[in-house]
Amino acid sequence: MQFERWPTTDELASDAAPETILAQYDAEIKRLSADYGFESVDVISLTPNHPDKAALRQKVFS
Repeated sequence: MQFERWPTTDELASDAAPETILAQYDAEIKRLSADYGFESVDVISLTPNHPDKAALRQKVFS
C-alpha cells in the first residue's frame, strides 16, 4: 500500500465540493493515474462522528 499526504495551495473548506477537491489535487491525481493506470478517482469525506466511519475507512483501504 502506498500513502501520500498532499499539501494544498489554497484553503479548502470542510464542505468543499468534490469537483473543487479534485481540481486542487489535479497534478497529483494525473501523476498517479499515469504511474498506475488508474481510470477513475473518488472523493470521500468523513466526519469524526459519521456512524459508518470504520466500515467506510476499511473499504477505502482494502
